[in-house]
Amino acid sequence: MPNNMYMIPDVFRGKPFFQNQTHFYELQNDAKKTLLQEPFYFDMLSIQQAQHIKNLPWDNPEEFVPVLLNVWKQMMLKAKEGFMKRDRSDSQKKSLLKCISLFIVGLHWVNRRSVQTIIVNSMLINTMQFKPVNCEERLQFIVDNPFQYHAFVQLEQLFEELEKSFYKALAMSKL
Repeated sequence: MPNNMYMIPDVFRGKPFFQNQTHFYELQNDAKKTLLQEPFYFDMLSIQQAQHIKNLPWDNPEEFVPVLLNVWKQMMLKAKEGFMKRDRSDSQKKSLLKCISLFIVGLHWVNRRSVQTIIVNSMLINTMQFKPVNCEERLQFIVDNPFQYHAFVQLEQLFEELEKSFYKALAMSKL
């Protein structure tokens, strides 16, 4: 039986995301496999049919964010290897976009929010409790330059800071 197909919500379409893609398919995988395939999956699906989803990732960051961080570490190594090999292939570009997507998703989930837009200055980052320093400006630079090595280095630093604040908040039971 084929998986259900959904339109990618307009709020998720824009440079550099979903430029040539209009649909996404329902996934029946565990969270890790789903995040590897499509980081925005849960957020896009919630816009399509929120009432049918149980155990939303942003309602349970203590369960889902560690999975997301593990996926990031796996994707980051692959992306770094691509930079070392000077790989400019479509597969490297897709990998880099997934890395950026994972950060956007992680930032929202840590703050118990779903992603409502991929437009950085519309994300209301400054209203989030847990975020890296100068997050909005740094994320905008990354989104504007998704395939540059300097943007990737910045993304690594953002992830490190987000991970620290997540585990600090978890330890203090503020989530």
